[in-house]
Amino acid sequence: MIEKRAYYRLYYPVLDRPVWRVNGRDYEVVEISEGGARLRYGEGLPERPETPVSGRIKFSDGAETEVAGVVLRKVEGGIVVVLSKGISFRRMLVEQVHLKERYPRFFDRPFNPAEIEVELNTEQQPDTDTES
Repeated sequence: MIEKRAYYRLYYPVLDRPVWRVNGRDYEVVEISEGGARLRYGEGLPERPETPVSGRIKFSDGAETEVAGVVLRKVEGGIVVVLSKGISFRRMLVEQVHLKERYPRFFDRPFNPAEIEVELNTEQQPDTDTES
């Protein structure tokens, strides 16, 4: 199958998803590209196509990016937003390197969207114990 998308899409494991703050509420970013994002549905998230959406995305390293766009469509479990002000190519590379280092198995096989919630919910959380 030939990929015909304009931008590379990056899928996030459940434990490492960025958060998009919209209208004072936080929503998980399930996947992202320079031109769009898929947000996990939550109360108060606009669903109607063409509804403007803007806010800030906070990544796991603490970096934040101002984003804006419109709802393209509602999908199972969330919405797809087309970004007019989006993620930089540099940020996409930083995110990809971070995820490949932290979750190498995640990139070892073809992506199956049906597995993202189930499989990655079972990933072990990183060990946070530190010795003094």
